[in-house]
Amino acid sequence: MIFLGIILSVAAIGFFCWLLFTLAVFALPFFAGVTAGTWAYHAGVGWLGAILIGIIGAALTLGLTRILLGTVRPLWAQLLIALVFVAPAAVAGCHATHGIVRHTVPSEIWQLVFSLTLARYRDQGACCAPWRSICSAGHAPQLSAPRGRHSRRGESSPLWARRR
Repeated sequence: MIFLGIILSVAAIGFFCWLLFTLAVFALPFFAGVTAGTWAYHAGVGWLGAILIGIIGAALTLGLTRILLGTVRPLWAQLLIALVFVAPAAVAGCHATHGIVRHTVPSEIWQLVFSLTLARYRDQGACCAPWRSICSAGHAPQLSAPRGRHSRRGESSPLWARRR
């Protein structure tokens, strides 16, 4: 019975780590929604209005980011917009890694060393996930046949070819 409990605990920890690092992509919209909801609650809207305003704020942040990345032409501006979106995910991932390491390593110095080392490798994946999530908005499949010199029949043209 103890063996089954250990296996279930490891599976639960693995699931929650996967869930945490997957949801770190949405750290900026979540923060924007919580901030808007908190502001609305303290402004006297009530708890239901604060929840609705928070959800609307998070959705607007995510939607505005995707629209900006789809319409802004200079690469440096796209990188700046994506960096604003990716940085909170990296910080959340680093703190999550430190929280996990804190329960497994007794020395505070080694906790910091392991959390920074593991966060570096883990954040490579956590920082790539928002890039894939955000940048996939520009590569949505087209319903009609693409027209242009950079595309073949039945294929969508690359994002950089469509912007001419």
